[in-house]
Amino acid sequence: MKQHAIIELPAGQRPDGSLVMEKVAVRYLEDGQVEMLHSPGFVKGVARGDLLTLGDNGFEVTVRAGLVAIQIYKRENIEQLEPSLTEQLKTLDGRRDIKTERVLAYSVPAESGFAAIEQVMNDLAKANDDVQWVYGNVYDADGEPLNWWMNEK
Repeated sequence: MKQHAIIELPAGQRPDGSLVMEKVAVRYLEDGQVEMLHSPGFVKGVARGDLLTLGDNGFEVTVRAGLVAIQIYKRENIEQLEPSLTEQLKTLDGRRDIKTERVLAYSVPAESGFAAIEQVMNDLAKANDDVQWVYGNVYDADGEPLNWWMNEK
């Protein structure tokens, strides 16, 4: 029963306490888990290929795919950045997962190295002062490293 679907995952909280949800593409697996088909643009803690168990209060990552999610935000003209950035991240075996008017999301194998990823992303930010980027699945809500990649070696 590997059925594709669009589901909503929590991506943040509004000032009034209500949840902000992001629609993400998944594949339902026979064991009840879902596989992320793309790294999300806003949801934190997951990347393409990760397996999740869904619950009433969100999700739990049960298996990591070994990919680092990178989320890039720009108020306008993000499409001008995309071709060059995609080519640069391809050299790290990265792949573009999402492209909208103001958001890009990529997945890069953790084995490519954080220094290499940060070099590309920091160069992008230096050249474009209105660009912000974050790791989508490297830190927890308190800013502490999740360290899942330490188990990948």
